[in-house]
Amino acid sequence: MGRKVSASTLNASTLARPVFIVDSHVLRILQRLRFTAGDGRAASEQVTGAVPGWSADDLLFFHDDMKRLGQTHCHVTAPDCASCALAPHCPSAGRIAAPLALDLRSG
Repeated sequence: MGRKVSASTLNASTLARPVFIVDSHVLRILQRLRFTAGDGRAASEQVTGAVPGWSADDLLFFHDDMKRLGQTHCHVTAPDCASCALAPHCPSAGRIAAPLALDLRSG
């Protein structure tokens, strides 16, 4: 069982353990904010440790918000920094270039 599934089971079940769930969207945002340089496990531990008073529900809502931000604004390529509420606090804002369009037509 992977870290994400383990954290989800601990946090989002009747166990209600305060463990931050980190998926690829959340990890990307945390890395771009320079909150972590590590992997999902390190990021989960860092976030969980940074907010010791948060409940499992608090961490789940935070995960949901971060995941949604990663899906709608902070894309892997061509993030929409101009409309992101975190842009003023993000050291990566506006620094991630869109990939070059490839012309796959033969010729």
